[in-house]
Amino acid sequence: MKLADLVKTKANRVLGIDASTNSIAFCLMQNNIPLKWGKFDLVGADIYEKIYDAKVKMHAMLDELKSDYIAVEGAILVRSPDAVIKLSYVYGVVIAELMATGSSVITIAPSSWQAYIGNKNPTKDEKRE
Repeated sequence: MKLADLVKTKANRVLGIDASTNSIAFCLMQNNIPLKWGKFDLVGADIYEKIYDAKVKMHAMLDELKSDYIAVEGAILVRSPDAVIKLSYVYGVVIAELMATGSSVITIAPSSWQAYIGNKNPTKDEKRE
């Protein structure tokens, strides 16, 4: 799904999530106006403690930030198998918490939301220049 498709469905409140193995960033928008945004760090001695920290913090955040739709940034290409596994763990717990809200959860490609805000990838001609 593309970000522009959310506009077509008349989503009033959209929560954007960008997760990594070290932090989770968020932005709550209402009628295309940012209301709340920020980032929380995941703490723990290993990935399993960070996963639990992500669960606890996502649950607390979602109690406060009610939304019609939740858009999760799709994971980018990661070359390290270990990093892919750890990122998958974090995404799994984040998406499980998001699904528990009853809101519609979609995945947005990074290039889609970047183009939507005017930060699109340069074309071949633009790169040559």
